[in-house]
Amino acid sequence: MNETSNKDFIWEISQTLSCNTLSAEIANGLKRVFNKFYGIDEINVIYFDERQNSFHDFADTSRIFEDKTEKKYKAVFEKLGFTLRPNFILNDKTYIIDDDFHVDNEVNLKKDENIFYFPLVQNYKCIGFIELYKKGSKSVDNASVKSFFIAAAAISAMVLNKILTNKITKIADFYKAQKNIAKILETQYEYSFLIPVIGEILDNFAKDYFAYIFMKNDAGKFEIAWPLRYDKKRIQPMIEHISTKNKVMVKDDYTAVLFPIYFENALQGAIIIDGKSRKILQEDIDFLLQLSVQTATTLDKAGVYAEIEKYATQDALTGLNNRRSLDLRIAQEVAVAKRKSLPLCVMMLDIDFFKKINDTYGHYVGDIVLKSFASIIKDEVREYDFPSRYGGEEFFIILPSTTMQEATSVANRLRERIQNTPFDISKFSNDVKELNITTSVGLAELLPEMDVKKLYVKVDKALYEAKKTGRNKVVVL
Repeated sequence: MNETSNKDFIWEISQTLSCNTLSAEIANGLKRVFNKFYGIDEINVIYFDERQNSFHDFADTSRIFEDKTEKKYKAVFEKLGFTLRPNFILNDKTYIIDDDFHVDNEVNLKKDENIFYFPLVQNYKCIGFIELYKKGSKSVDNASVKSFFIAAAAISAMVLNKILTNKITKIADFYKAQKNIAKILETQYEYSFLIPVIGEILDNFAKDYFAYIFMKNDAGKFEIAWPLRYDKKRIQPMIEHISTKNKVMVKDDYTAVLFPIYFENALQGAIIIDGKSRKILQEDIDFLLQLSVQTATTLDKAGVYAEIEKYATQDALTGLNNRRSLDLRIAQEVAVAKRKSLPLCVMMLDIDFFKKINDTYGHYVGDIVLKSFASIIKDEVREYDFPSRYGGEEFFIILPSTTMQEATSVANRLRERIQNTPFDISKFSNDVKELNITTSVGLAELLPEMDVKKLYVKVDKALYEAKKTGRNKVVVL
């Protein structure tokens, strides 16, 4: 190949390295340039990770090599790193470069397939190599070898820069994830809310892998808590052998790692990271271990705070959630509904003519009515609904993942039960043994353009319409 072509080759290599950002794009660009000028059919950029004592493909750092390939790469790596002078390998033979940049022997290619290895170097130390596959038997001149070395030097700098950038980005992502897991406690203490959010944070951090969270149930068995499904064939054996000694479990091929979650002085669950066909990098394992510790700390604090806040967030009379907890919860549910594009409805109820009950029978009877009314609400709503006392004789129910049709059915069922349930006041009245009451109900559905304030306003208007147009009815605006 003439000198001009070699210069053009170096120019296009530099353009490929400077104009692309993704590793896979860079690898494809290098393959195109090497093929264009030298007929190279395949190129792999391989670097060595000292911490994990393994080789990685620059285009896909999690790619798993077969044992045979690992052994071959190890032999190549040792040969390239041992010689003090610049060298390269062709078909298992090492060629030394002299001070004038000439190859010590003529470089002849086989007729079928030829494999080159050119070292990637940092401070005179081999950190990896470029693997080139070429078909054909034309000899390679000194100018071409020199071009390969110049390309290898530029690729070395790019690989090192990319590794450093990835590490900095990974560190930043780690601290962000750790901070976000800790910050969840600012608004919520319930595990049913915390665990899916933590799962999403872990999933976002470990983008190349699959994240699972398992928690111990009341029967002492570990069951999936997030997401809903998992690869039982790969994951179940790890779950069945969770260590009680607070130890991380790593599969032999590094494709899955289990991090136990300890709090309240006991093993409570586990985070499992599954690489499937990808090897989980040691630096990722280190970061994920710290995130699992932060998860355990967050869940532990959530349990303590939930116990402390239990009475501060409950209405003392009815035992339902109070207005303060309602305001916090509705903001969370609106955020979740919008983020996941889920339906969300809210219901507001008012006991009809409640003032008359207080005026006629006294406030003590009024309190009995409120407690009985709240008891019916608790009995009728689902476990994941959020019933609250809004204030006075008004009540509020958040209905997550509920369409308006479903919410209307719940509201009508609740209204009918209230209407058909006699309230026993015989202990507090000589004249009247039972009271029959009714309730007016307003319903509203979260729309994309609505915030919490607008949702409150809409359901309040619906309740007002129900009371204004006759009471004992359900109104949807």
